[in-house]
Amino acid sequence: MPDGLTGKWRLVSREIAQNGITKWQNPAPADSMFLYFSKYGEVVNSSGYLTVCGPTSLEINGSIHKIKFHTDPEKYPFFVLCADCSIWKIDLQQNELILNKCAPESRTKYKKE
Repeated sequence: MPDGLTGKWRLVSREIAQNGITKWQNPAPADSMFLYFSKYGEVVNSSGYLTVCGPTSLEINGSIHKIKFHTDPEKYPFFVLCADCSIWKIDLQQNELILNKCAPESRTKYKKE
């Protein structure tokens, strides 16, 4: 995995389409979201557990990286259904990350914390 991926990322913008025009929109302050990556590329929560429905591979700047899982999943007392999205596409540039989770209309932009 690329060195710069590991750590905490804060959501700063979502790509939206209005009247056929695509633009970035900042989330409301109450919608603060964070994304965390382990040193192995695993998507984890703030406690360090694997997130539910995370990817098995990451396509980072055009290169596929299979995730080597080392972290335990978080235990949930309920049944979780996941949409099939095994590869997340990431454009990683220094302290900025643009994430596409299997749908062109779902791009989100994060800044490294």
